[in-house]
Amino acid sequence: MKTVLIGAGRSGVGVARLLSQEDMTVTLFNEHPFSEQEELEKLGIKVEITDFSNINTDLYDLVIKAPGIAGFPEAMNEIEIASRLAKDYQLYAISGTNGKTTTTKLLHSMLFKEDNKSLALGNVGYSMSQGVYDHGRESRNIALEISAFQMDGLLETKFKAYALLNLSPDHLDRYPSEKEYYQSKLKMLNHSEFKIVNIDDKNIKALIDPKLDYLSLSIKTKADIYLEDQKVYFKDVELFSVQDLKVPGEHNLLNAMFAASLAYLANVSIEHIREALHEFTGVEHRLEYIRELNGVRYYNDSKATNPESTVVCLKSLEENIHLIAGGFDKKISFDLLKDYDRKIKGIYVFGESARLLKEAFPKALVFETMLEATKKAHENAEPGDVVVLSPACASYDQFKDFEERGIIFKDYIKTL
Repeated sequence: MKTVLIGAGRSGVGVARLLSQEDMTVTLFNEHPFSEQEELEKLGIKVEITDFSNINTDLYDLVIKAPGIAGFPEAMNEIEIASRLAKDYQLYAISGTNGKTTTTKLLHSMLFKEDNKSLALGNVGYSMSQGVYDHGRESRNIALEISAFQMDGLLETKFKAYALLNLSPDHLDRYPSEKEYYQSKLKMLNHSEFKIVNIDDKNIKALIDPKLDYLSLSIKTKADIYLEDQKVYFKDVELFSVQDLKVPGEHNLLNAMFAASLAYLANVSIEHIREALHEFTGVEHRLEYIRELNGVRYYNDSKATNPESTVVCLKSLEENIHLIAGGFDKKISFDLLKDYDRKIKGIYVFGESARLLKEAFPKALVFETMLEATKKAHENAEPGDVVVLSPACASYDQFKDFEERGIIFKDYIKTL
């Protein structure tokens, strides 16, 4: 079978390695040279460096593309391929606009306590294809973070359970409207045996089938998973107490409710669910404390790649915030951040979206790069203030990904 792979990011390289084990003729196209190129060629993968517009997919029996690449509607994605090759993997999928990575990492910590063969794969930075290549195809439980882009090209993949955390406008540079973006998330409900959705989210509530497992912080009469007297229940089975959770914030409580519910469906013991919650301290790049210097606290929230995620950050911090924001322009509004203007002592914007952020916040100072903005925020901050990178934007204009952005920010703060 002649197969073409489009894109050599983590998912592209992972699926190339995995397909090197199959009886296929595989060609990988990428627009730039990449570090794994020689390794893949030794595995029998043909590598072509060319503009993607030069690819004629009609010449191939199977087309697979990386999630970050637009176009090629006929293409499958690497999760589809990996799930076909590892049929015994039990997939507990997590999606939504915000909170996916925290929930996935927390679910994995619960699954791992029950069975150390469990893996966290997908949008967490470890592609499913790479996981199958590294660990083989025997049965195991998978905490799978799945983004909207990774849902494009999913055809036969089946989830044991699918959790939809929330929906808000995002990626409107890629989808024609909010409706199309939401539908990319909602259609995955048809791929799952168990379905858990957040009935507190107004966008989900307006679109979903009522015959699902509802999760709610407040509506016990309508929810299967609910909070009562500071305890979380799944159909009247007590999963955990709010006191078991060490990371603060209502958003983290919701993440924990989703993770615990999925773990319960995966037959993880209540004891292991509670142990994992008690030990969990959060994830890197999500409101991550870096240091305190001269009475100023510094936080890295690079994973805030849309305004809703930055709202979570602003809700969680006290006043006197110096906010560093900006990046790739996804054609979405920043107006909801205005509700927190009173908490923002200074705002420092950079990148493609700087102009739009300046329109929303006339007091914003505009810079070319993140580090220029950070330097000024540091200079202006006084004892008792907070400096936080919470970009409200994707990173693609100046960085490889949000992780690189966060690492560079943290390294700089540590030198001050």
